[in-house]
Amino acid sequence: MFRHIRYKLIAAIALPLLILVGVAGLEVSSSVRQVSSVNQEASLAKASVGPGGAVQALQNEREDAVLSVLAAAPDLPATLRGITPSEAGITQTPAVVRAATDNALNAFRATVDGFGDQSKADYEIAFVDVGLLQQARAQWAGANASSDYRSVANGVYQRYTSLIGFLIKATSQVPDQISDPTLRTGVEALVTSLQKTEADWRLTMDLFQASWRPRAGHAAQVNQATRDLGAEQTYAARLNSLATGTFKNPIATLVSSTLSQSLSIAVTRVQQGKPPSISALLESFDESAAGGANGPASNNTVVQQSNSEIASMVYQRAAQLHDNAIRQAGEFGLAGLVGTLLGLVLLALVSRSISRPLARLAHQADELASVHLPATLHAMLTSETGSIPEGLPITVSGQDEVSAVALALDAVQRTAIELGAGQVVLRRNLSDAFVNLGRRTQNLVTRQLEYISDIELKEADPESLEELFRLDHLATRMRRNAESLLILAGSGPARQWSAAVPAMDVARAASAEVEDYKRLRLHHFDPAMIKGEVTTDLVHILAELTENALTFSPPGCAPSRW
Repeated sequence: MFRHIRYKLIAAIALPLLILVGVAGLEVSSSVRQVSSVNQEASLAKASVGPGGAVQALQNEREDAVLSVLAAAPDLPATLRGITPSEAGITQTPAVVRAATDNALNAFRATVDGFGDQSKADYEIAFVDVGLLQQARAQWAGANASSDYRSVANGVYQRYTSLIGFLIKATSQVPDQISDPTLRTGVEALVTSLQKTEADWRLTMDLFQASWRPRAGHAAQVNQATRDLGAEQTYAARLNSLATGTFKNPIATLVSSTLSQSLSIAVTRVQQGKPPSISALLESFDESAAGGANGPASNNTVVQQSNSEIASMVYQRAAQLHDNAIRQAGEFGLAGLVGTLLGLVLLALVSRSISRPLARLAHQADELASVHLPATLHAMLTSETGSIPEGLPITVSGQDEVSAVALALDAVQRTAIELGAGQVVLRRNLSDAFVNLGRRTQNLVTRQLEYISDIELKEADPESLEELFRLDHLATRMRRNAESLLILAGSGPARQWSAAVPAMDVARAASAEVEDYKRLRLHHFDPAMIKGEVTTDLVHILAELTENALTFSPPGCAPSRW
């Protein structure tokens, strides 16, 4: 699959590197999801702060509406006479109070819209039921002296209370979606504060209704007030349990108001059959809310101050969680990037430390096989002294397995040179033996030719001369074979001509050294001269070629024409 070791190294190291990148990517992805989750939790926490202002404004408007209706009634019980919104600390006109409520709801809607889809989904039902506000205002505006003040006050109260309940219910779902304990505690404290404040208003309304109901319904209303007092005390206890850590002081301020004590005293009086002091109750409610004489419209109430302090802590914690999540995502991303870069650097260094020595070793091995070893063998063949040349140094850097391969290749080179030297010696010895044998054969054949020539000069019988000529040709062929043996053994021919020889004589000498010379026809030759030093070799070559032509040509034809 991979032809180069570099690619194999890349594949071997790339796998764990890819695993590292994958793990880093998963951590970064997890951190990004955590950032998204923290942002969502932060948006929910911030959105939960908003209903405090909206609920407070609705509660103020509800109090103004109920007390306005009761103040206009001509037949109030003695315990309720003289109760007006101003006595409860509401100094603004109804139009100003309603405008403040509209502004608070619009601000809260804008806050929720800016904090993500989850916040919108949580408060969607509350915004849908905002129409109850217009119904309550219409009923409030339609009240007059002839109206049943009890049913009108109760209807106005119920509509405002339903709308406030929707907002508080939507807000109460937020803490369950927050995983951070500190952030969840702060949001839950805000929600419980809203629930306790609403319980205070509900219990106050119970006391109002207990004052004007007939005796037949008085007991039921007392029981309702008792149950609502228990709920109010439950919310106070829940706030006490949340008064830990950074939220301890503001929550303690919420719980330590005189309102809870005043409500408890008023319920006790009702249980004893005595009328509650509504004026004192409203005054206590006003003092608990205002912390002085400024009134709730001053926006500087004890409840608002405590809730604002808790909300500020919630904002700070949400921002801290967001910053921590962003920092963690950055750290994981940086760690993954650094790890990837280190892996790439390591891959490059390891690949380079192995591939470069291997490439150099491959180059030296190729040079050894294609250049140095043939040159060394040739030098040994042509050397007169028989010395063994030095081998090509095989060198690579390092002390690893590649250097061990280089040492083994160097050993192979030395062994090859030694074997080559042995073969050269053997070949030289064989060549010397062939030369010696060829020279001896050549000398014997030369002497044989001399004897035959002497006999031919003395013989007069034509038949005997014919036989001697045939024997002469056979001996000449034997001499040519001996010369071939000398040539193969690397020795030059013993016969040499010093002067130039005519081309016709060279052709005759070549034809005289073949067996079937009678089939040859010699024709006219140009008067060319052949140098003496090449005459023997040329005669030998022409004789071999002519012998080959005569052997492989039909017997009845003349294969060669000179």
